[in-house]
Amino acid sequence: MLAAAITLPLTIPGKLAVSKADKVNAAETTVKYGDVNSDGTINIFDMIYLKPYFIEKKVSLQASDLDGDGKISSKDIVELSLYLLNQTKFFSNELNIDTDKDGLCDYVENEILNTDYLKADTDGDGLSDYAEVYLCDTDPLEIDTGNTGTKDSLKDADGDKISNADEIKLGTSPTMTDTDEDGLGDYDEVNKYKTDPLSEDTDKDGISDNEEIKLGLDPLKEKTDGKTLDKEISFEQKLNSENIGLKTLNDNNSSYNLEVSAKTSGYIEDVITISESRYSEYLKEDDILGDIVDINVNDKFKFESIEVFFTLRNVDNPQNYMVFKYIDNATMLLPVYTEYNNNKLIINDVSGGTYCVANIDEMTNNMINEFTYESEISSAIEIVNAENKLSSLNLFL
Repeated sequence: MLAAAITLPLTIPGKLAVSKADKVNAAETTVKYGDVNSDGTINIFDMIYLKPYFIEKKVSLQASDLDGDGKISSKDIVELSLYLLNQTKFFSNELNIDTDKDGLCDYVENEILNTDYLKADTDGDGLSDYAEVYLCDTDPLEIDTGNTGTKDSLKDADGDKISNADEIKLGTSPTMTDTDEDGLGDYDEVNKYKTDPLSEDTDKDGISDNEEIKLGLDPLKEKTDGKTLDKEISFEQKLNSENIGLKTLNDNNSSYNLEVSAKTSGYIEDVITISESRYSEYLKEDDILGDIVDINVNDKFKFESIEVFFTLRNVDNPQNYMVFKYIDNATMLLPVYTEYNNNKLIINDVSGGTYCVANIDEMTNNMINEFTYESEISSAIEIVNAENKLSSLNLFL
């Protein structure tokens, strides 16, 4: 293992030939970058020679192109200045030279890693130097990092039963058991299901490989039965109270446990999302029990029906409660036909929406009081208006 984590620059393979004749800090090449006047050293005279290039064009373009952009400009002068002031130990063009084409530039190999810039696999363990540093977290100078008795290419860094070397061939991550994060391990995808470990949805039908397997569908075919698109086949599915999407709502402080069943295509967790309602502050009243919830349906899938279960906690006479749905167009809560099973309230609907549980008696009394209050206000206004009219008439007479 490397002693410390190193963030290393990547490189674009260079086209320059390499010789051990010269060495300027980093890459060993036939061109000595920074040696503008070609006297074998880099010093202030190179700066003196470089500046007149703009007028006389007498210096080496290749040696003076320190940033590798194919021309000599003020950027090259800045780079040489920084080098002469010991602000940098290499020129940016040197980071583009990768003699052994292993993905690590010669400067990094020579000055940081001490690997062989002429060999893609310095220690000969079957892994390139780049793979060891960036992918496998092994030592590119040791055939068997950690002296485990197994050479690095045959090790299994993530413990998924696929060797480091085979993971690199497949393009999967040697340090992740599930490269595409679809819920199926790389080993199962490659050896059991024959799915693509680099794509969460091998057949591109909108349902992930793992979800298709859970639903009994073929993750390699858009039409498992050869007739109907998988994304149009409906299944009875349920989100129980322990589901990760419901845990926040069903915490210990909740007044009820929420569960949802639905008949829908796709996997229910992709089709239905449940959260505390955006209308909570607007609708919340004393007669409403617990959270007001939004149940949203993804219209990319076929949706037939939904059944919502509210299991009340520490509530006497659950039959005194009913489920209400907020009707956006009417800006009001309307009761939904509610079934009762002990302390469980059950509703059926053909769409999602905003739902809450309310005490029927308290809501009715509040509505009556509100109506009475509004009626009293209306009567008072009428009386005031009548008195004003009478006063005006007396003044006229």
